[in-house]
Amino acid sequence: MENIYRYRSNGRAPTVWGMLAFWLFMVWAIEASNDPALFLRVIYWGLLGLVIWALIYNPKRGIDLSDTELTIISTGKPRTINLEDIDRLSVRESGISGFSFRLHMKDAKPIGVSSAALPSAREIEAELEARGVTVDIKTVSGV
Repeated sequence: MENIYRYRSNGRAPTVWGMLAFWLFMVWAIEASNDPALFLRVIYWGLLGLVIWALIYNPKRGIDLSDTELTIISTGKPRTINLEDIDRLSVRESGISGFSFRLHMKDAKPIGVSSAALPSAREIEAELEARGVTVDIKTVSGV
């Protein structure tokens, strides 16, 4: 039986709920003020609408990793890559935004992978190295 590792991230993350609360408050504040500017009303209501759309749409991201291939599920349709075609995965700390992930292919250009589609750097390192793919992690702190 094939060993399959599956990871999914939920689009309804706590930060999105926080943005909903923030923009609800901002819309309430602008509507409660005396004679708010039309452009502010349009912007605030529009941003509130985007947050509500994100909660309804609930984008799913993640990976399926088998013994022979890696499937990346992100924006657009899933992309499947044979593990034999991967030279290494490089992980770099990118400050406040977390980590940047790049798949270096043996005979093609590197592929950037959204950090929202992947688990923690150490978790993906363990899973890929168990399947023979080298993972190169560089952090500011050296950890």
